Amino acid sequence: MLRIKKHSKLNPVLWNSDNSLRSDVAEILTRIYISFMTVLSNYSGLSLDIENDVIDVIFGGSAAEYFYDKNSDIDITLVIRADRYLKQMNPDIFDGFIKFIQVFFIEKYAPSVNGIPVDISIVASDSFNFTRYSLIQKKWLREPIKFSDDEIRKMEIQADNIYCDIKKEIKLFLKNKANQEKITIFVHDLQKRRVDAWTDDIKDYIPFARAYSRISHQGIIKKMLKIDTDNIKKLMMEK
Repeated sequence: MLRIKKHSKLNPVLWNSDNSLRSDVAEILTRIYISFMTVLSNYSGLSLDIENDVIDVIFGGSAAEYFYDKNSDIDITLVIRADRYLKQMNPDIFDGFIKFIQVFFIEKYAPSVNGIPVDISIVASDSFNFTRYSLIQKKWLREPIKFSDDEIRKMEIQADNIYCDIKKEIKLFLKNKANQEKITIFVHDLQKRRVDAWTDDIKDYIPFARAYSRISHQGIIKKMLKIDTDNIKKLMMEK
């Protein structure tokens, strides 16, 4: 079963005892998202305008909750102005462009904070409804929640079911050799579902996050982006 740990305090490597973000962590995350926006600017051909383009930077995922564990990544989502970029590109081109930038940046720079990997996603919107900790506003938009043992057990069962469903989905996808060129899109869509889950009730988000985390830390996601379909299918059969 996918165990969900409970802690009385947030991860001290990232957070102070009063649940404020450690200054060194905030500084590193700021450098990371500015670097990301620099890459985005270079590839888009648009001038870099951090102050006006970035609406907010949201720190989410289990690293911002009481159920973090050794496999918890730091998930940050950049909310950027839709008009600046969408007006410059066809929406279909923009979606593909964003997918490329995200994969390229993570693979090339492997960003991390105090040894914890940082996963970056980006949404182009003038409004958003997923809320955790705002790096820009320097405050919690939704405080982390503690759960009872019974609630944890129910979420663990859900996480197991979601994990099995994702594994089946990956296997079906990889059975079709024609999908080899679509691997990056498939992975991006899977990552987007995790981000979209932030808009759900936290009890629904946690199981999906835990299931995705297990898939990711088995190395399946990384290998999907790097090796050919036949080797991936062999990998999936061994897991």
